[in-house]
Amino acid sequence: MKRVGALIVWVTINLVSGCRQKTDSEPISKAKSLTAGGTRIASGKAFDLRLSPDREIALYLKDALKPAVEGIPPQMVVGRLYRVALSSNRPADRSEREVAAGVTNLPGGYFVSADSKWLVAVDKYQASTQSGGLVVAGLKNAEPSTRVAASGVEQVILSPDSKWMAFINQGQLMLGALPSGPFRPLVNQAVTGAFAPDSRRFYFKRSFGSGGGLYYTSTQAGPSSGEKFTQLGEQVGDFSVSNDSCHVAFTVRSASPGIKGGYDLRLASEPRMTAVLKAVGAGVFSFSADSKWFAFVEGQKPELLGSLRVEPLSGGSPVELGAKVSEAVFAPDSSAIAYLEHFDIGARAGVLKVATLPERKPIWAGDRVPNFSWGSDGEYLAFLSRFLKPLYSVDLMLFRMKDRLPSKIQPGVFGYGFGPANRYLLYRTQCVRNGRACNLFSSDLKNPKSTPEKWVEGVYSFKPSVSGDRVLVSYARTDSPLYDLASYQVTAKSVRTVDTDILLPAFPANESGSRVAYLEENLSRQGVYLSEALP
Repeated sequence: MKRVGALIVWVTINLVSGCRQKTDSEPISKAKSLTAGGTRIASGKAFDLRLSPDREIALYLKDALKPAVEGIPPQMVVGRLYRVALSSNRPADRSEREVAAGVTNLPGGYFVSADSKWLVAVDKYQASTQSGGLVVAGLKNAEPSTRVAASGVEQVILSPDSKWMAFINQGQLMLGALPSGPFRPLVNQAVTGAFAPDSRRFYFKRSFGSGGGLYYTSTQAGPSSGEKFTQLGEQVGDFSVSNDSCHVAFTVRSASPGIKGGYDLRLASEPRMTAVLKAVGAGVFSFSADSKWFAFVEGQKPELLGSLRVEPLSGGSPVELGAKVSEAVFAPDSSAIAYLEHFDIGARAGVLKVATLPERKPIWAGDRVPNFSWGSDGEYLAFLSRFLKPLYSVDLMLFRMKDRLPSKIQPGVFGYGFGPANRYLLYRTQCVRNGRACNLFSSDLKNPKSTPEKWVEGVYSFKPSVSGDRVLVSYARTDSPLYDLASYQVTAKSVRTVDTDILLPAFPANESGSRVAYLEENLSRQGVYLSEALP
């Protein structure tokens, strides 16, 4: 399991194209106005902007410096953590407030609970030991931060219901209630953990030196209850819990002579939670969103990919869907599963197939596919396909379940994504400047054979708002490592400049995208900015 913090990511895509090179110094779209600029809500050089899940609080670092330690990630910095409110309903809270000092921008350095009530930060961070102290602060009030641990904190995990927190302090795993406990010790030499989606249980794993055991315990047990945690297996690798919290799948080091260095797969289910062997030589595995289906790859060896099987969790035999499978993803509505079969590791591509549920009958979708993505349900599947003739090209394809056939959307595409509720399919094409400037097109999913619309020119990255009414786009400048920022209004088909000389990432700060938060890097205007009431 990997550490996961509440980090909102702005995705940028590196592209390649042989189209005509622009010569202007600022790649601004012809359609957009140059008169713009938001309101500065915090001054000074800021770094690593993030928003709370409800998009009402901005978090960022100041006085950020790179530690003088060899071997650390090049993008790593440590600075002072601040917060400032974005909501106009609390104007008195618009003044920034320092939360903690010595905080890293690496994942797990700081994050917010799912209900946007608590901010958790590892402060006084030491890059040499990758640990620090632990503080919890209320985001919606001015109460002082609560110090939970003074030093040695290596990892922090929050529950989905925002009521519980676990952390590893110098190898000892602690579990208790947010924000200040009490916290009860569980085991020493712990390496990771995860809450069940319903937050009733906490699963955790110890180091291989201590047996690599996977355990679970109830979050409701008190420090003096004497409750014992339960072991599920030893020498455990990865593990995953189903969305209904009734099943946990995990891999264990294989004892089979033919799977040397590999793992086997086991599954434990309520109410008995007895681990059952599902696969010898395990590859990828996952649960469907509705927790009715389980997919896993078996027969995998270090030098050979295995076969994909899908089975109902209510009982029944698994059905084999394909061989040499590298990736398998259920549709968001659990109506189908897509996977890459006969995957060529050297070429990093395979045959894309789709199987509807419950039939589990494979349908061909495309060849030489490096990646794919579901829409908001199981109706649409977009993917890239490499064509070799008449000229080499990486083209965007769309597979519609009702047609059972793929259709080509656009040749030469280097980045794509669905709009909310399958409202549209966006993609970048006709790129120049080694992919730093591309035209952004939209395809109508209701009529994929219609002519695509060009929305914005010279785009470096794009991010639709939650509602899909606006799309936030950036432009890579040619005279500096900074970016210009604009907002495209989907209905009006108009582009409005937000600001220039900004640092990425930038975020829509409400569902419609009419409010945008970003960092300004220009020396005379450095700070955190909020642009409101965009058309």
